[in-house]
Amino acid sequence: MNSTFAQAEASFLMVEPRRPLACSILFVDLVGASLRPDDEQVRDKQALNARIALALRGTPAPARLALDAGDGVAICFALPAQAALRVALGLQRLLCDGARPLQARIGLHFGPVRVVPDVNERPNVVGDGINVARRIMDFAQPGQLLASDEFRLATGVSDQEAAHTFRFLGPFADKHGRLHQVHAVRSAAKAAAAPRSTASSVHVPVRRILGASRPLSRDQLARLENMLCQRIGPIGQLVLRQQVAQGLDSEDLVEALALEISMRPQRDAFRREALTELMPAPISAY
Repeated sequence: MNSTFAQAEASFLMVEPRRPLACSILFVDLVGASLRPDDEQVRDKQALNARIALALRGTPAPARLALDAGDGVAICFALPAQAALRVALGLQRLLCDGARPLQARIGLHFGPVRVVPDVNERPNVVGDGINVARRIMDFAQPGQLLASDEFRLATGVSDQEAAHTFRFLGPFADKHGRLHQVHAVRSAAKAAAAPRSTASSVHVPVRRILGASRPLSRDQLARLENMLCQRIGPIGQLVLRQQVAQGLDSEDLVEALALEISMRPQRDAFRREALTELMPAPISAY
């Protein structure tokens, strides 16, 4: 953990142990990192840490805490949600910059955490807030920034302002069956290019959740799952459920799943096989 991250620990050391603390949480995770060779994993994680450090410039170190999370990082902010939003948008832009862009998912949530010492007696956080932040991040596509409804409300923006910053996607079901109202976050440039209509007239795509109608047969879905699992392992089952639940059409679904495969030859082969299997019918739910 670099010096920028280490400085953030000071404020959280002053928090009374195990006292509930409401804060904004940013969770970022590299896509498919664990499937790459060790040298590439180290290089990408170092690049991620460097870009996070750049995104955090200008936010007071005593009011944030960054925690390592395997292939990613969780950052807690004892700051207004707007500050966390600015960091997230800046990080999303930085991840696309440079000679080697990094594919990552980003999730934002506002909720309660508790500060507790970890095994090395350094400050750590636990609680529903950080758990939900990770779930929101899990729902994101590579390169996408998502936010919970709690985070949107915490920003304090008006309904009309929110219509040009947050695009409501609908209820997402996590692996435990808990529903989360999820929004896609748009950058200032994208928001400026969006049609300027009233909030009530903005089109809201409705995401179908698990258990809705099934236009594909179970056999088709099982074959698609098998194609994916052959290339990324058992996690393919969960990935498929998450993507199919979004109500994507066949072509978009295949592309979303293909992005989970790190090796290009395998990714291209998956696209060919999956499109052959799925093009006859649209996807509604799994």
